[in-house]
Amino acid sequence: MYFCFSNLSMIQRIQSLYLLGASLLSGVIVLFTSFWLNSEGSLINFADFFTSNNYLLLIVGILFYSSSLLSFITIFLYQNRKKQLLLGRFNLVFNLLIIFILIFYLQSLSGEISISVKGIGLFIPIISFGLILLSNRAVKKDEELVKSVDRLR
Repeated sequence: MYFCFSNLSMIQRIQSLYLLGASLLSGVIVLFTSFWLNSEGSLINFADFFTSNNYLLLIVGILFYSSSLLSFITIFLYQNRKKQLLLGRFNLVFNLLIIFILIFYLQSLSGEISISVKGIGLFIPIISFGLILLSNRAVKKDEELVKSVDRLR
């Protein structure tokens, strides 16, 4: 019984909340947003990434789910802060790749100059990147606090 409550208290740490937000953004919220309007006038959603013939969009979809899963796994590694930082850095790289691939893809779309309607979904990796960055900063602050207490002993 005590074990159950001790795990719940660790979820209340601020970095866990940041990681939960990043995980929900990359895994759930992305399903309900539109990314851009294509040349035919239809909205491109996240599900269209997996049905498209373009491999870049498929990679972006896989990276979104990888980022979500990595954020969720990192929440429960609160006992190993160094591993949390490492996985957070990997997650930052995943989100940077998503951002760069989406920018590259949107710049290479035909008719991009005449159709420049972008959806809110393009901001999800940027917000997720910020949340993971804040999480890494909080984990690093915890690690420094533990090291300073160890020096006093």
